[in-house]
Amino acid sequence: MQGLPQVFSLFMGVVVFVFWSCKDPCKGVYCVHGACVDGRCQCKSGYIGDSCSVEWKSLFFGTYNVYDVCSMTGISMYTVNIKQDSTGLFNVLIANFANSFAGDVQAKISGNTITIPLQSPDNDHRVVSGSGTFYNQDSISMSYRISSSQGWENICDQSYWKK
Repeated sequence: MQGLPQVFSLFMGVVVFVFWSCKDPCKGVYCVHGACVDGRCQCKSGYIGDSCSVEWKSLFFGTYNVYDVCSMTGISMYTVNIKQDSTGLFNVLIANFANSFAGDVQAKISGNTITIPLQSPDNDHRVVSGSGTFYNQDSISMSYRISSSQGWENICDQSYWKK
């Protein structure tokens, strides 16, 4: 009978080891736009957060003060608004771009880069394109150019600070 407690203890040790080693670290972890790996969410590109529920681009939504230095129009200060564009996960709209366009300028965010593809927001004789860098969620540095079918071109550098 002396060996029976030792066998029972060994058996219980094996059961506890098997139970704990088989525990699923992802049990109860819900990843909205991603998959659980070792108890943590691995987010799909374009999403962040503990449950991958936040679109990366949304961190940059808001109103910004802008300081512009341009080859033709000189120095100006104004505000713009970066907002949701439902046409794609990485797309945003910039309202009041260059303090010049009535229509929203479309842009794409990839990592810390923002790119403005060639476009005519107001469907007039002017086109705009450019690119920039997000330094954090509160500031952006961008270069762009506005050109016209009439032959003029305004090349600008701008700095954004979130209000």
